Amino acid sequence: MENSSNNNEIIFARQTTINDIKNDDMKVQIVGKVHKILDEYHFILDDTTGNIVINTGDIDFSFNEGDLIKVIGDLQINLEGDKEIKAEIVNDMKGLNFDYYLRLYNLKKEFL
Repeated sequence: MENSSNNNEIIFARQTTINDIKNDDMKVQIVGKVHKILDEYHFILDDTTGNIVINTGDIDFSFNEGDLIKVIGDLQINLEGDKEIKAEIVNDMKGLNFDYYLRLYNLKKEFL
């Protein structure tokens, strides 16, 4: 995923887990399960390392609690330090072996 900012800089979404999000991350991609739908525009994503609120804004969100999805979006941190992701893309990941995905993510993190 890439995004063009005002100065034509390309920003790639960093593949991460919720626990590994860094405050200086601008754009992230996280795979997890819809833990709880809060309202029309917000839900909680759980990737087994933590939970984070996702703001879907005006994108089409047709998933249910328990669905495995990938969220790509901008990291936002409020004045209290709470993190939220403003989603740009939400993909269905129901065919993904999530346990295997997490094991590969951790191996990649350990060796790269």
